[in-house]
Amino acid sequence: MQKHNHHIYCRIAGHIVIILGLVIPLLRTTILIENHRLQVPDLQKFADLRTRFATLWNVGFQVIYALVSLVIDIYTVKGKEQNIPAALRSYRYTFFAGIIYPVAMGVLIFWPVYIYDRELVYKTTLEVAIAQHINYIVHGLVFVYANYELAFLPRELPKRDNVSWNHLVVFNVIYMAVVFYTRYVDIGVWVYDVLTATIGTIMFPIILFSLWGLSTMGYYLQWTLKELVWWLRDSVKVRSLENKYTS
Repeated sequence: MQKHNHHIYCRIAGHIVIILGLVIPLLRTTILIENHRLQVPDLQKFADLRTRFATLWNVGFQVIYALVSLVIDIYTVKGKEQNIPAALRSYRYTFFAGIIYPVAMGVLIFWPVYIYDRELVYKTTLEVAIAQHINYIVHGLVFVYANYELAFLPRELPKRDNVSWNHLVVFNVIYMAVVFYTRYVDIGVWVYDVLTATIGTIMFPIILFSLWGLSTMGYYLQWTLKELVWWLRDSVKVRSLENKYTS
């Protein structure tokens, strides 16, 4: 077995943690929702809308990305990366840059609204099935993982290009279409109570397009953070060499 940079083992550990950290708690939560939804109207509404929440879309993206990346990294460690299609290995980085990092940052909009009035995004009545700590997992741990993965990806990857940017644009367009479809065609309500509460105020368009805005900021932020990480690593190496030759 060939020797690999320790970064790949760090990535493998991160993939495993995020998969277990998302799948196990959410499976339990799903069971609790099904057990209580008929007795709790707010939970019934949540259950009807859950497939339209950006947070759960992001969870799906993260689990898929982590699973695929875990397989690729394990095959790479075993020296069998040629068994994974080159297109898939390359697309992994495009998906990270265009979806994983920016959308993980986008769903952080939950926290300012939660701090202002939690009932607008997480009603107290939902706690019977959705524990408080689930919010930290789906609106916090996902962003921690995205930054962790960013820190250990190869220096030259992912690349900043139009393909990854187009992924983010397509995601935001599709998601906004779902939000408007839910309100005006399908169920007849806004996906989030905070939108209903802010209709007629300047906050309505701000909240409505907050996911788009934050995810766009996240897209550009990742390149700056990546450069910072590698600059710090280079600085540490230089200092280590200087200490070695002066000692």
